[in-house]
Amino acid sequence: MSQSNKDIVTAVWRIFSTRDAAPIEACFTEDFMWLAPPRNATLLAIGDGTNHMSRKQVADFIAHDFGRFFVAGVNIEFTGVYGDGDTVVVEERTRRAMRTN
Repeated sequence: MSQSNKDIVTAVWRIFSTRDAAPIEACFTEDFMWLAPPRNATLLAIGDGTNHMSRKQVADFIAHDFGRFFVAGVNIEFTGVYGDGDTVVVEERTRRAMRTN
């Protein structure tokens, strides 16, 4: 795997941190679909009865809804970025304070 694949993935995470829906959505392919297990907390929290979200739904969630669930201090620390061929895996530690109401 080339270093450029890792650079692309870390650049996408930087775009996510802007909380700007249009550039976030542009990070995903047209046929992007996020699949989640039944009763996934994110899908339940946004009121979607399905087990998937489209690229627009994910971009809107990151840009607009993510902050609804956390009081402050979201800190995402990459503990590793690994790759093989076209596959890149990000290992991260996320710390945040959840809203209780």
